[in-house]
Amino acid sequence: MDLVSPESAKPSWEDQNEPPGVFSTREGASTDSAQCELPFVLPTPGRELGRLTDQAHDHLDKLQQKQDKAFNELMKQVQCSRFHLGSKLNKLTEQTEQSLRNLHTIVSSSKDKFDHEMDTIMKANKTVISTEVDKAKVSIVSELGFMIKQMQIEFQDELQDTQKAFEEKNVELVKCL
Repeated sequence: MDLVSPESAKPSWEDQNEPPGVFSTREGASTDSAQCELPFVLPTPGRELGRLTDQAHDHLDKLQQKQDKAFNELMKQVQCSRFHLGSKLNKLTEQTEQSLRNLHTIVSSSKDKFDHEMDTIMKANKTVISTEVDKAKVSIVSELGFMIKQMQIEFQDELQDTQKAFEEKNVELVKCL
């Protein structure tokens, strides 16, 4: 399967004054019925194989780009979730600071009240913080699990489509050969 360059593919009877692809009869009489258009590059099994290979590579490149885009979108969602959790943590921090300010007020009023209120506030803060942290953990884990499952499903679908396309191209290649 030698590939022939366009210059070496010119027939010997081609008139050098005519545009490429237009040929005249041997006598030099150029008639409409004697002229014909030839393709610039003739199809060969090698060229067809190259074209099919290029299509397969293009499909794989598109799949990679699609997977990269899906991954980037998932990362944006994770960053957004992280931002929301950060704001929740800031709110909890503000609540804790307010609780501490309240605690200082109580300290000034009485030592006994202080001990009792301190225990109550600390337990409440621990409960609130641990509850919010547990909710955040469960939320993040479930969101990430869902996103990963979705990405796996999409990847499997794309992989099956790619495999089908590759098998079809292989069948075409075998037919071409």
